[in-house]
Amino acid sequence: MTTQPVEEVLVGFARALRAAGVAVTADRTRAFVEATSVVGVGARVSTRAAGRATLCSGPDDLDRFDRVFDRWFGPEELRGSGSSPVATTTRAALDGDGAELAGEAVP
Repeated sequence: MTTQPVEEVLVGFARALRAAGVAVTADRTRAFVEATSVVGVGARVSTRAAGRATLCSGPDDLDRFDRVFDRWFGPEELRGSGSSPVATTTRAALDGDGAELAGEAVP
């Protein structure tokens, strides 16, 4: 298990969600990261709510969001003080100008 900076975990999740067919943009991803900084990432329910509110464009995205969220973050509560949640299969980063997302999920 590896511990990664919270922003990398969150951006990686947004990328995985986009790969699953949800129309996640860089703006939505930034909104998700900002929202989690407000509600905190220590509680799974808060992170899920922030993601649903910022990354989903409508009801059709919710089932897909929930499936990807559960795979990405696992069945347990997120751990840590809000600055370094645990993720076991993530590698993600913003490219040089931040306009596009770069990175990938690691199997």
